[in-house]
Amino acid sequence: ENNGRYYWRVKPEHINPAISTGFKKSPDSFVYDPLYYPPSPVSIMIEGNYVTLSWGTGKEPEKGEVYNVYGTDDPYAAFPAGWTLLISDLNATEWTVRSTDAKKFYCVTAEGSVK
Repeated sequence: ENNGRYYWRVKPEHINPAISTGFKKSPDSFVYDPLYYPPSPVSIMIEGNYVTLSWGTGKEPEKGEVYNVYGTDDPYAAFPAGWTLLISDLNATEWTVRSTDAKKFYCVTAEGSVK
């Protein structure tokens, strides 16, 4: 996110292990500008026995983004271990599912053909 501080660990992969690696380039920071942003905002519409999720595209939709939709009954579930993949590789920014008696929480993630 803008104005956030992030720490990265970089592990070099040596072609020649006899040569050591030193990171001495200045400045020792960079601007993180990912190719893909999460789809947002995700909105939920309930109509009869169906729930429709819709969301905006990521930063560069022309890169061939596809979306995955996850669901859980537990709002405190750790992602992704505690979530169930409901649909993957969706090529649209809307998805409709039959509603259940249990309260559901949804998460939409974006992937692209180029990462």
